[in-house]
Amino acid sequence: MTTLATLAFIGGTGKLGRGLGLRLAAAGHPVLIGSRSEERAVDAAATLRAQLGVAGCSVTRLEGRHNAATLPQADVVFLSLPFAMMDAFLAEHGTRLDGKIVVDVMNPLRLTDGRFEVAPVLDGSAGMRARRLVPAARVVSAFKNAAASHLLRLDRSVDGDILLAADDADAKAVVADLVRAIPVLRPVDAGPLANGAFLEAITALELNLNRMHKRTTSIRILGLE
Repeated sequence: MTTLATLAFIGGTGKLGRGLGLRLAAAGHPVLIGSRSEERAVDAAATLRAQLGVAGCSVTRLEGRHNAATLPQADVVFLSLPFAMMDAFLAEHGTRLDGKIVVDVMNPLRLTDGRFEVAPVLDGSAGMRARRLVPAARVVSAFKNAAASHLLRLDRSVDGDILLAADDADAKAVVADLVRAIPVLRPVDAGPLANGAFLEAITALELNLNRMHKRTTSIRILGLE
């Protein structure tokens, strides 16, 4: 029997961290929800376990911990904290990510005059910045355009494409398998890690569309087999 990777979500009590944690726990992965507040992490994990129980899903492991306490046992680490907090977290704990697959799901956005836009990022994108700070980590930018509100509803499938940008082909393949574990998302190779900047721009566009049309949108790339 294959043992599935243990997944840690740094800043995992936000909507996207909880949504991804919920879906991947439903797929059988052990999941560790992290937060700066252990109490908040424990409460979030308990809520997710309850959702899984109502849906009839068996849970391998779903625990809440302080952010740093999730790292020793994690095979894949999701940076799902606010981008503004990333530098401080990696400055303190970055060396513990050496050799690990690190999934950057952050979007450095700001709201200006009622419109979302990408905030300037030293190094060009959140993923490129993370790799600069932790050069031995295997960084993949992904799930930036995932609809968190849809992920949090186990009673529906999550349609759309998830764009992945990375320079490490093996790490990208692992994250692509995580995408496939969530019905019915499809991973799409978006090229090198530097292209993460374009993924962040797509997210800004999506959020602006959501505000304009009062809907939750998703992305589908046509023309691919």
